[in-house]
Amino acid sequence: MSIKDVISNLEKLTMLQKSLVNISMQKTEIIKSEDVEPLNQLIKNESKHIQVIKKIEADLIAISKEVNGMEEDSPTITDLIHLAEGDEQERLLALKQELEETIGALTKRNRLNQQLLEQSLQFIQVSMDLLNPTIDSYNYEKPNQSSEYEELNRSIFNSKA
Repeated sequence: MSIKDVISNLEKLTMLQKSLVNISMQKTEIIKSEDVEPLNQLIKNESKHIQVIKKIEADLIAISKEVNGMEEDSPTITDLIHLAEGDEQERLLALKQELEETIGALTKRNRLNQQLLEQSLQFIQVSMDLLNPTIDSYNYEKPNQSSEYEELNRSIFNSKA
């Protein structure tokens, strides 16, 4: 295993992360359109991407440990950059920068999607509250105070008239 294997896996990882950003953008549009079925399909697709990313990351850690010669739990790209020379070092730096930017964009988009979903849930809750109010009495009166008509056992209408 060599630095070239690390670079190859980082390129795959970057490509998958960019694909996740695209999926996240599609999710934003679907959330805005309030269409659930395409959202479910995107979530399935996103899950597949995440599984592949986890596998590549595990492979990357194994390769990095071997190249680095360290027994660390998770060697960093920076550790490998210090070991690399010439073009490999420049490519690792470029991939690190690209990966950081992609993950930043993905994080930002996921926060937006989370906010949109929370607003949708709040809207649904308000709508449900309007349709099914929990108020026992619709009259304006102090709590635990009986009306004067209940105390006198008579109607508000004058029946003698």
